[in-house]
Amino acid sequence: MNKFLIIGQIPPPFLGQATMIKNLLDIESNDFQLFHVNLSFSEKASEFGRLSIKKIFLFPKIIFEILFHRFINGTDIIYYCPSGHRKIPILRDVIILFWSRPLFKKTIFHFHAYGIHRVYNSSNIIFKYFISKSFFRPDMIIKLTKDINYDELLIKPISVRIIPNGIEDSFSKHNFRKKERLDSLKFKMLYVGAIYEERGIHDILLLAKKLVEKSIIDFEFSFLGEFVNKDYKNSVFKLLEENSILKYFNFKGQLIGLEKWKEYNDSDLLIFPSRVPSETFGLVIVEAMQFYKPSIVTSLNGPQYVVSNNFDSKLYYPGDIDDLSEKITHLKGDKAIYNKFALNARISYETKYKIEKFHKNIMNVFNEI
Repeated sequence: MNKFLIIGQIPPPFLGQATMIKNLLDIESNDFQLFHVNLSFSEKASEFGRLSIKKIFLFPKIIFEILFHRFINGTDIIYYCPSGHRKIPILRDVIILFWSRPLFKKTIFHFHAYGIHRVYNSSNIIFKYFISKSFFRPDMIIKLTKDINYDELLIKPISVRIIPNGIEDSFSKHNFRKKERLDSLKFKMLYVGAIYEERGIHDILLLAKKLVEKSIIDFEFSFLGEFVNKDYKNSVFKLLEENSILKYFNFKGQLIGLEKWKEYNDSDLLIFPSRVPSETFGLVIVEAMQFYKPSIVTSLNGPQYVVSNNFDSKLYYPGDIDDLSEKITHLKGDKAIYNKFALNARISYETKYKIEKFHKNIMNVFNEI
């Protein structure tokens, strides 16, 4: 029986990668065993990518747990989710993988973020050596969509599997009823995730300005998530106040559980404007799908493969506010089209992204390696 050591973060914070590792750990099988080392260095979005004394002191604990599971529990396959495009998280990965990978028979990398190639190409020859020893030639990589990415080309895995994320059906579990679009109500658009510039937040701000300029004022945006830093928060609120559009925005912080699901059900549309270079999927898109919500999604990186353009969602190019505005007003103004997209979103969730499908796919991979 294979014994897998899952090294990765679990909530909090309640973000895509952590959620999916928790979903993986929920798998029960008679054919393999899962053991876990928690890499939750950050409890808040504002702590991402920053060194701290607290994080440094976590390393001895992590090293001890890896050695314990390897030599006491007999784990023989290491499963790891590489970091994104920032150097400090990649350095953390190197510190963990450089010495631990040789102890295991096989290595699986599950890519919830891309960026190894960016850090590698900008590094000196010494750090390149450590990156190569830590990441190159894994036995398998798991990626979330069919996208071709430079990390895969750089590290040259022996095999590749595509397994989309999957989530529990919270819409059915909590007995929600499908919300119908009513012409008299405000069109409610939802953003879910950490709030920082690379997430395309300014596209939403400029969209609101554009809608008001077109005399469209029956809308509102709800933000579920934390600002990564105070300076960016101040710049956002300054822009909102200068353009007299603050009244169209609600910043509700990070919500979890039933509170979060109510926000999804009460909304009309998810907006996913991310231009993060490491973006691979966008789990919040699937969370919206289960609640019959179409999405407006960036046409970059992995998220464009999660949706079916002009079926359950619409794609737009980041920064093209005219295009974004046109697609929003189309869905907002045509009730029949909106309802068709809403129904198709739920169909996409049920056929591709249910948790049972994810568990089955992961189990197949773990059984074959």
